[in-house]
Amino acid sequence: ASGKKVVVDDAKAAEAAQWLAENEDATAMTPERLAAMENAAAQIDEDASPVAGRRFTRA
Repeated sequence: ASGKKVVVDDAKAAEAAQWLAENEDATAMTPERLAAMENAAAQIDEDASPVAGRRFTRA
């Protein structure tokens, strides 16, 4: 792509952004949403998982 020039049409970009906002599926499992759900599931609730009785200490 060396020497190539990207031409941006601001009107079409705004139209596309509006279309996307109107048609985005809030229930779609995008990679970002999936990663956020996995991160939330990986967090340990210390009250539900107390350290008493563990053979290791958490730093």
